[in-house]
Amino acid sequence: MRGKRAALVQALTGRFDDHHAELARLLLDHLDALTTQIDRLTARIEALIGAVPAAQPPQDKAGHTGEGTHQQAAPVGLPAVDRLDEVPGIGGKAAQVIIAEIGLDMGQFPTAAHLVSWAKLSPRTIQSGATHRAGTTGKANPYLKGVLGEAAAAAAKTNTFLGER
Repeated sequence: MRGKRAALVQALTGRFDDHHAELARLLLDHLDALTTQIDRLTARIEALIGAVPAAQPPQDKAGHTGEGTHQQAAPVGLPAVDRLDEVPGIGGKAAQVIIAEIGLDMGQFPTAAHLVSWAKLSPRTIQSGATHRAGTTGKANPYLKGVLGEAAAAAAKTNTFLGER
C-alpha cells in the first residue's frame, strides 16, 4: 500500500470530509475500548486458569492412588490446561473452553459414555424392526460442541491414534 499512497490520496480527495473523519475517529475509539476490555478479560482468564489446582492421580473407592496398576498415572503437578493441551488437536484456548464448560470434577460422570451423553455428542439410533437410521445428536452447549468439533478435525489430521479414529 505504501507504493499506492499517492493514488489513495487522489482517490479520497473530495470524498472524505470532517464528518467522515469524525465517524472514523468514533470507530477507532470504540475499537481501542474493545481491545482494552479484551486485554483485561484475557488477564482475568489467565489468573483464573493459574489458580486451577494441579492434577492429582486418580483414587479408587478405597482411597488408593492408581500407582502399581496397568494404567499410566497422570503426571503430578501438571496443570489441567497443560494436560489437555497434550492431547492432539486440543490447544490452549480449547483446553480453557473445555475446563470452563465441563469443569474439573470428572467424578460426576461414572464413565466416558455418561460425559458424551451429557454433552449431547452421541447420536441416537432410530430403530423400527430391521430398519436402523442415525438420529441427531441433540441440542447442547454450543461452545463445548464447537470446540470439540474443531479439536476432532485437528486431531484427524495428525499421525496418532486419535487421527486414525
